[in-house]
Amino acid sequence: MSKGTKNSLGGARRLTARSRHGHLQMHDRQLLGFAASLVLTLLGVAVMAQEPPKAGMPRSSEQTIAETLNRMLFDKDALFSGPVPYWSDGYLIARKTESFSATTPNVALFGRNGSKSLEVAFWFPGSQRVVIESTAVSHRGGILASGEADKADGTRAPFIAFANLKGQVTNVIQTGDFFPRNICEAPDGSIWAFGGMRFDTSKREPLPGNVLRRFDVQKGETASYLPRSTFPPKIQVDALSYIRCSGDAVVAYSNPATVLIEFPYRAQAPRIYDISAPEGLEVVGFAVTNSGDVYGALDNLGTDDGKEGMYTLVLNRGADTGYWRPVKGAVGNLSDEGVVSRVWGADGDSLVVSRGGDPAGITALRWVTMSPK
Repeated sequence: MSKGTKNSLGGARRLTARSRHGHLQMHDRQLLGFAASLVLTLLGVAVMAQEPPKAGMPRSSEQTIAETLNRMLFDKDALFSGPVPYWSDGYLIARKTESFSATTPNVALFGRNGSKSLEVAFWFPGSQRVVIESTAVSHRGGILASGEADKADGTRAPFIAFANLKGQVTNVIQTGDFFPRNICEAPDGSIWAFGGMRFDTSKREPLPGNVLRRFDVQKGETASYLPRSTFPPKIQVDALSYIRCSGDAVVAYSNPATVLIEFPYRAQAPRIYDISAPEGLEVVGFAVTNSGDVYGALDNLGTDDGKEGMYTLVLNRGADTGYWRPVKGAVGNLSDEGVVSRVWGADGDSLVVSRGGDPAGITALRWVTMSPK
């Protein structure tokens, strides 16, 4: 494995209880936001109409599922053979967490017809075990995977790897002390990872380093953002988290930190939003449409209390906050007719979901549009 070069760009604010929830400067920002809105209004809404869509900004005060574009039964092996898969760039991506031989496929793609179209065995010489944490479809034609390779001497090597459409692993980036737990690929071919740092056992805290990083499959790491110290030290910010690359931005969500990180490709630095969710619920599925709308499957992971289902994320950009709002008709008891029981991902500006009351259960994937848009 060859290690890429690093370019640390830090500079993010630390998320403490006061900075995240106190918002001492909120009043000033709200006044500035009001003034800016007034100026734009006076100049005319035509200027605003030229702005590109922003992540997490639904186009109406209330959304509902408009129609089902397609319904397809998927192979049960795609859904139940490992961690929860997700839909991206025309495929459902499934993975096995652990493999112990070079001949064991650990990542598979399932196409729109529900059948397996490609599988890859990510493996490296000298390994005893390979752990796959995250996968993504590559725009170059192939599959990306991140995880770690463990050797007999106890060495653990975090990596990001690329395999072509023949299932051959052709490029590997060793990421050192950074563990790339979640990855996606932007339209320009850059690879984005949201992860964590190795643990310093002597200090009993994570090593310093940035948690959002950009990679090139040939050059290795090309930029990094958001110091680990931005977040509370006792929180494993990258656990139970997600990252998606939309048409305009990379978007990451952390369940432990309850924050959304948004980084438009043309921006100089990411923004962090403090997100509130209905009491007891956790994001178990995450989707970002190509135009930037954010949806999540929320579940209490315990009893079915009638609050589970699909929510959309609404951001208050002036206050750097946001909240999950239920999609009309998509929230309730997961077995109820029509309630969204799974959010598998986004397919352009459509969503791929499963719905309660379907005789095939969650193995029936549906492509749906949202209304109004």
